[in-house]
Amino acid sequence: MLSRKILKFIQNDQYFNIIRITLDYIEIQSFNTQHCWIIRKLICQNAARYKLYHKHSIYKEYYHLQAENYYKINDIIEDIKKHDSWIISQSQNKEGVKKDLRS
Repeated sequence: MLSRKILKFIQNDQYFNIIRITLDYIEIQSFNTQHCWIIRKLICQNAARYKLYHKHSIYKEYYHLQAENYYKINDIIEDIKKHDSWIISQSQNKEGVKKDLRS
């Protein structure tokens, strides 16, 4: 089960919209890119471990495994934010190319 500390950390971040909370995962959506994520908690030999799933839109049916073997929620949140920054920079680069082609 996800701890209250983890849930509070994600809620207080104000970077995500929380879509769903279950006993073993939380489904969130980034406000910046609208990408959706599932953080799933696994219990392995009395230690918590997390897997991260990702999809590009809330309308997509399936998630794909983005990464596994996380041990800290902070690392997951940091990776999601890095991913969002990369997506935003790619879209800005595409806009720059489109403007150059029109010139």
